[in-house]
Amino acid sequence: MVFTIGAILIIVLALGIGLNIGAKVFSRPPITINSELLPTSSFPTADNSQSGYVASINGQYYYPVDCSSANRIKEENKMFFNTKEEAESQGYKPSTSCTD
Repeated sequence: MVFTIGAILIIVLALGIGLNIGAKVFSRPPITINSELLPTSSFPTADNSQSGYVASINGQYYYPVDCSSANRIKEENKMFFNTKEEAESQGYKPSTSCTD
């Protein structure tokens, strides 16, 4: 009997603590992303029918947009350039896997 009452008290206490912690978590404001901080580009989109060059924001090489190596770059990491000079001015080097 004493064990049962003790177990019930522990369960009620744990439930109360859990509800208190949960209430604090759900009362926080939602996380918002400031779109001004996200990279934007005025360069062409990623359809392979156009000319231009593409590089990964995490890489050091640029590729022609129709290069198979360029297709392996994740869409969210792609940076587009209209000319080789434009890519090189941003610090990218020409890839040797695809040449035009």
